[in-house]
Parts: sequence; C-alpha cells; structure tokens
Amino acid sequence: MFGWRGCYGWVSPSTIQLPWELQAMLPDGVGVVATNLNVRAHEAAEFERAQQGIEAAIDVVVGEGAQAVVLAGVPLAVRQGFRREEEAHRRWSERAGVPVTSGSAAAIAGLRALGARRPLVATAYLEEFNQLIVGYLEEAGLEAAGVGGLSVRSPAEASQAAPEAYYRLVRELFREHPEADSIFLGTRGNVMDVVLQLEDDLGLPVVHSPQAGLWWALGHLRVAPRPGWSRLLSL
Repeated sequence: MFGWRGCYGWVSPSTIQLPWELQAMLPDGVGVVATNLNVRAHEAAEFERAQQGIEAAIDVVVGEGAQAVVLAGVPLAVRQGFRREEEAHRRWSERAGVPVTSGSAAAIAGLRALGARRPLVATAYLEEFNQLIVGYLEEAGLEAAGVGGLSVRSPAEASQAAPEAYYRLVRELFREHPEADSIFLGTRGNVMDVVLQLEDDLGLPVVHSPQAGLWWALGHLRVAPRPGWSRLLSL
C-alpha cells in the first residue's frame, strides 16, 4: 500500500524533478505525491503567476492523500520575506486542513534545531536572489556569514549544475568566512553527497531545502528519519 506509514505533498515551482536521492532517504512506507507550478525562468512574471497557483496545487496533493505539504523553490519563497510567507503558510494550512510550509521555511526550522546562528549561504542563483535569501534569514533571526552563487537564470539551468560546483563554492566561502557555524545550500537537484562531504570535511551542519522539507514532513507524520543522512536528519 502506497504511503502506509504516511504521505506528504511536494509542490515544485517548475517541472516535477524529485531528487532521486529522496527515494534513498525516505523511510520505508512513506510516500510522496507531487505537482508543479510550471515556472520556466527566474523572472518576476513567472513567479507571480506561480504564486496564484499554489492553493490549487495544495488541493491536488491533499486530494491524493498528502498529510503535510512542502512548497519547493527557494526563489519563490524568499520573494515574500519570512514573515509574510509564515502568514501565508498559516492560511493555507487552515484552508487545507494539513500543515503547509516551504522548503526554505523548513530549512530555517532545521538551522534553528541545529543551534545555528550564522550560516554560510551557497546557492545556484543570481546576486539579486542571494540578497533576498539574506533578508529572509535576517527576518528569521539568522545572520548570513557570507553568500555566493552560481548565477543560473532558470530552474533547468540550476538542475544542470554539477554537485561538485557547490562543494567548491562552499569551500571558497568558508575560507573567506571561517566564523560561519553552518551552511545553507540554495539549489535544486541531487546534492546530498555534497552535504555529507561538507559536514565531514568542515565539521559544520549543512541544510538544503529538499532535505529540510523531508525532515519537517517526517516530524509531522511522526515517522523517524533514516539514520546517516546528515546531521539534520539525525536529530
């Protein structure tokens, strides 16, 4: 039976590209149902159109049995700011009858749970989005120790970035900002190998949205995570 221990919803801003590694991280019996908002480029008009489709997308995955919903997409989340997004999550949760959050808000919760205060921010994105992320963190009470990105311009381009590019970016940022106490990766795709390598090499906890969304969802489903998939998923 699909999702016999629990099921959560995944709303992607662009094409449904669930990280293949998510299957390895999912505990046995936990299912994921997904839909998307069809964002094709990192442009204001695309994000505004996607924003209008979120309620319908939540209805789709809840109708398919989701007991909690994660809204993916860092640029879409941070455009609102942390406090405005929190209010939207409350409204959507009340309307849908299940808890709703974004991967970015789940990452904030994960950083807080890890005791982080000054994360490095390494992303796929242009500087304008990086500064929105910095502001989002500040609203949530976290201070970015340093920030840098790979300057992609679309979800498709982000998904094509090599995972090792994030590893190199983080190492460069950490040399410049050794006071950082954690790392936030803002990206799309399969980067959990990099997360684990960075945690081993730098001794800092690493959080990124899909991993944090899984951690948050499992908490609401009351299902224990699989061990060994990062410090966050070992809490």
